[in-house]
Amino acid sequence: MDVAMNLAGAAAGIVAGVLVTVSSYALLGAVAVVVTVPFLLVAVRSAGAGRPAAG
Repeated sequence: MDVAMNLAGAAAGIVAGVLVTVSSYALLGAVAVVVTVPFLLVAVRSAGAGRPAAG
């Protein structure tokens, strides 16, 4: 009985850890996208604005 309870607890802990890890990676990915996209837009705009000026 105790062994079964320990196994169930360990399985629940592993599942919870995996869920927390996946959700934290998803949050990090979302933050990275939110931070990166404006820089990409600014770089593209500055490159687009710089080409006619250079030409």
